[in-house]
Amino acid sequence: MRMRSIPEIAWEWLKIIIRVLIFIAMLAVARYLYVEVTRDALIVDPFDAPKILQDRGLYGDVVASRIGDAIRRIEEQTRTKMKKDSVAQKRDVDSMPIEEVHVGGVFTAEPVRLLQALFKRPVRHIEGDIVLDTSPSPNPESRIARITIYVSHGWNPSQPATVEGLLGDLNSLIQRAAEEALRQANPYVLAVYRRQTQQYEQSIELARVIIRDPDQGPVQRSAAYNLLGNVNNDQRNWKEAKANYQKAIELNPSNVKAYNNWGNVLGIEGRFEEAIAKHQMATRLDPKDPQSYVGWGAALAEKEKFDDAIAKFREALKLDPSYSVAQLSLGMAVLGKGKLEDAIIELDKAIELDPKNSKAYLYLGLALRKQQDYKKAIAMFQKAIDLDPRNQTASEELAKTRRYQGETNEIEIKRPTIRRHSVPAH
Repeated sequence: MRMRSIPEIAWEWLKIIIRVLIFIAMLAVARYLYVEVTRDALIVDPFDAPKILQDRGLYGDVVASRIGDAIRRIEEQTRTKMKKDSVAQKRDVDSMPIEEVHVGGVFTAEPVRLLQALFKRPVRHIEGDIVLDTSPSPNPESRIARITIYVSHGWNPSQPATVEGLLGDLNSLIQRAAEEALRQANPYVLAVYRRQTQQYEQSIELARVIIRDPDQGPVQRSAAYNLLGNVNNDQRNWKEAKANYQKAIELNPSNVKAYNNWGNVLGIEGRFEEAIAKHQMATRLDPKDPQSYVGWGAALAEKEKFDDAIAKFREALKLDPSYSVAQLSLGMAVLGKGKLEDAIIELDKAIELDPKNSKAYLYLGLALRKQQDYKKAIAMFQKAIDLDPRNQTASEELAKTRRYQGETNEIEIKRPTIRRHSVPAH
């Protein structure tokens, strides 16, 4: 048997390496095409713009870009986790689509469109026009502008919707046009946005539209019920909140958010063992969801099991070191345990993560006051009030500290109520 030469062996290895590289490249292309084909793309087409806007540089593609940017800002604010387009954040890949997306590049655009058509995944388009009121006006800025929006799903255009306003307030008009486009293309995201801006009636209306829509699947309707529960939660209607979270889970037994939110409400009602059970179920469904561990830790802290609570908060931070709610909860639990120096360190970290959270300053003030550092405590309480003038607890603690300032007697502080102050519905 002839011994192969070194060049022959090297050539054989080179061929193997080339085959492996080709295989990896094919996998990458296949994955890209799969993502492009299966996502729900939403493209904002150029709008028809009147000459007065074009003279200002606001051509149809510019108007479309500004509407797309407004849609994107709403998505970034809502941070929903129901399948998004590829422009959205990677961690949110299992949420509803909402943003402006341009499908493919020069090389890939047509293959992607062909595959989308083959698999019946039509791209959605937003288009429209801007019309100005023909009434004469000495001031062009006072003329009425109307933006008409159409959202097409494949070959099926939606009913037109119109928003109007002063030409001089075009930014506001574009924002409203973006919201109207979302109402047609993705009402869930708009409903979440309405809740975040405390427009509760509009949020409830949109959620109910989703629930009644026969084209929506159980996952989407489950998300809508969870949103209704969150609105109830904001309004302190615990009974309705629990009922809606239960409906959300009945439709989608894997709805981690609904389990966590239901657990939070049970904790508020003082039913801590039941709350812990809900959060435990959430962690079984998704062991990498930090919010589940924060809810679980909050219920443990309410039972004054601070060591166990601290362990849960640290688990949440291990999963997401930037999660400010977990960091604040950790500081509050350490404070509840009476370890003042450690609590101050953890609360300082919470402020670094979220400098605008008034509750972090409140609890830092309590820790400082416990150390009889009244001057710094007063500064922290005042900062909490500056950030949130409605923070009644901070106002009361500020007044109490001022009364006792200069005395040597230690002032008693309340145990931190972690759930009410740091676990938002989501």
